[in-house]
Amino acid sequence: SDRGISRQSSRETAAAALRDEVDGMTRLVSQMLAYARYELFRPGMDELADLNEVCTSVATHLAPLAINEDRSIEVVVEGQSKMVHGSPQALEQAVRNLVENALRHSPSGSMVTVRITPEPAVHVIDKGNGVPKERRETIFERFDRADRRGDGAGLGLAIVKRIADVHGARVGVEDAEGGGADFFIRFPDE
Repeated sequence: SDRGISRQSSRETAAAALRDEVDGMTRLVSQMLAYARYELFRPGMDELADLNEVCTSVATHLAPLAINEDRSIEVVVEGQSKMVHGSPQALEQAVRNLVENALRHSPSGSMVTVRITPEPAVHVIDKGNGVPKERRETIFERFDRADRRGDGAGLGLAIVKRIADVHGARVGVEDAEGGGADFFIRFPDE
């Protein structure tokens, strides 16, 4: 009967909404735990991270998400692979947060580029709307969210900044060539 189909459809809609709510809460708790973990984090003095490996690992893990959202990720290495002093796991978390942010703000069918440059630096470039100049200083603060309609907690970029700080690196965002945003982590040149 039509009422039976209607009830089933209503239950499926409620279940989907509940799943979305649980996913959002899981992301929030995960971000809060990551922020707390990096609040007191210090990389080992003798730890080295290969930026090429870090960025390739992030792209490999996020490729299915990108494909599912009709986007793609590329990793571009300018010059030799770069080694920096620091924790590969922490830097992977920072780059992952930047790539997830880029995917969220990129138009359908576009490419997110992860570029490793000789400075050494990692740039995550998207084709979204960019970040207005007046927001570029505050966007890395805790609980700051560019899109209030989104389901983020405003911790992802704060985690990136915290990880960069403990590595002696600088974070920022500029206009990308051809439109979009270019988020970067610039490491000390050793």
